[in-house]
Amino acid sequence: MAGRSSSPQGGNTSTFSVRMREHHYQLLEQIAILRGVPVAELAREFLLDGIRKALDPVQIEQVMDERKQKLLEAAKAMHTAELHNA
Repeated sequence: MAGRSSSPQGGNTSTFSVRMREHHYQLLEQIAILRGVPVAELAREFLLDGIRKALDPVQIEQVMDERKQKLLEAAKAMHTAELHNA
């Protein structure tokens, strides 16, 4: 479920639901209590941190290098198999 609205601070905001195992929610809730913030605020902080990490240029390069290596290995294996079957 998702929704959009305007925030009091200006700008548009969106809401959505996340399903998670009960024990993960309890951990999130306990961390929020320790930090003295609402669960939603902590979850938002974690999501934004994950987005920043996912868009980090160094992280992007690392992921691309790993995928490139896997594709090159698959291409080499396919080429080797074709040579043996010829």
